[in-house]
Amino acid sequence: NDPLTPSRGVIAIYCTPEHLWGYDYVTGAYKESADDSGQRIIRHMQEIYPIATEKQIYDILGVKAGERKTTKRDHKKDTG
Repeated sequence: NDPLTPSRGVIAIYCTPEHLWGYDYVTGAYKESADDSGQRIIRHMQEIYPIATEKQIYDILGVKAGERKTTKRDHKKDTG
């Protein structure tokens, strides 16, 4: 009668990043630049998926090597 057994159809358990990694760790990353954060994500993906090529990782992230994905906020700054 364990509610987490696969036979019960549980797909995932959700929690906040703060709960998963700790408040100090998560909020400590707030001061990172977008580029530094992106590089940290790429390094982490390379660690957990060592057979993935750089192109595959960038494809998953939706950016090309050397590019930064822009946001609506970035677009507003550029257009004034």
